[in-house]
Amino acid sequence: MDKREILSIHVGQAGLQIGLACWELFCLEHGIKPDGQQGPIRKLFSQNSFPFFEETGAGQYVPRALLIDLEPSVIEEIQMGHTRRLFSKKHALAIGKEDAASNFARGRFTVGHAAMNVIKNNIRKMLEVYENCQAFIIYNSCNGGTGSGLMTLILDYLYSEFCKKTRIAFEINPSEHLSSIMVEPYNALLTTHHTMDCLDCCIMMDNEALYNICQRKLYITNARYQNINRLIAQAVSAITASIRFEGLLKIKLDEFQTNLVPFPRLHFPAISYSPLMTWEKYPYDRNRLDELTLQCFDRRHQFIQHKPWKGKFMACCLLYRGDCTIPDINNTVNRLKVTRNIHFANWCQMGFKVGYNCSPPHCIESGDLAHITKSCCAVSNTTSISSVWKNIQKNFDKMFERRAFLHWYFAEGMEYYNFLDARENMSYLLLDYEEAY
Repeated sequence: MDKREILSIHVGQAGLQIGLACWELFCLEHGIKPDGQQGPIRKLFSQNSFPFFEETGAGQYVPRALLIDLEPSVIEEIQMGHTRRLFSKKHALAIGKEDAASNFARGRFTVGHAAMNVIKNNIRKMLEVYENCQAFIIYNSCNGGTGSGLMTLILDYLYSEFCKKTRIAFEINPSEHLSSIMVEPYNALLTTHHTMDCLDCCIMMDNEALYNICQRKLYITNARYQNINRLIAQAVSAITASIRFEGLLKIKLDEFQTNLVPFPRLHFPAISYSPLMTWEKYPYDRNRLDELTLQCFDRRHQFIQHKPWKGKFMACCLLYRGDCTIPDINNTVNRLKVTRNIHFANWCQMGFKVGYNCSPPHCIESGDLAHITKSCCAVSNTTSISSVWKNIQKNFDKMFERRAFLHWYFAEGMEYYNFLDARENMSYLLLDYEEAY
């Protein structure tokens, strides 16, 4: 039986909390109980593929995941929560007793560097029992210290030892108007610089856009991290549905990367999801396929703040699930191609890749989203995403000109030229986006 395993790596507090929401949803979709046992309704994977879970000798399904943090508090919460029997000790790595203190340099050069031998050994042990590891999926935030600095070390290792495996990241980036860490621009720009050649695809999100969705679409006045993490889980589920279930138009991760990344350095797509509706609104919504598709190009459905009408699309993957038919999908995409609101670069006029899976989307019973019969997720590579990098660069320059906070990075082993190299690399990235336009 041909197995194509996928190893999920969750790094730092944000990566762990996003991962918990994702595995909660995956278990629901596959009929797996919180203790890893199969539920009464078997909804497991495609017949020849067990990519995200592995079955133990006791008949328990455990995630193919590695939970990594430099301090134990978040991992202890997971081990004490309702999924404590889902993750075994080999999956959770609480290394040390101190975190990276929101400092990229601590995560990469000192505290994180000391933890890498343990991390390497655990990754190697997990891969030794796999028959055909297809890809790595990394969940992190580049705003803090662990999700930025330590994550770059992990990616360096994966790139050097398993360079032929696909590496995809779901990453939280700095927001323009919402920030909880002063040195976010330093951490984000340094992370992008060090992972430019190590990542095949980095799907970008930010908390401001996700909070706006919670407030304006789901009417949650005081949204918590759990609310936005469950939104992210819905998008991750849509992207990976073709791998986990049989479908008529399947998109594997390597095929996903091939169609979405036209140039190696421009591998930062944005993501949007539709429908976003509450239980109260769902009975009155027609939920037509063409409306769902157009909503994915609405700014209010985007998971990162940018203005797509100010740029041009280089590629776009439309991923449909549920009560759809292929003729309806083809008709919808054909109508979308002639709309004047969606502009592709002049060298890529027909830039849509379509995936369809008949498995309907699921929602957490106590969650914010209504149970729906079909959904659409758009992953778009557009030149307008450069506005995110321009904002990071602008904030970076404001602090760097004053040499603000640099002494904390120098104390952990960084040099002045490290910042100059990262700044120069970002300038080249923005130039690449201008040329792609």
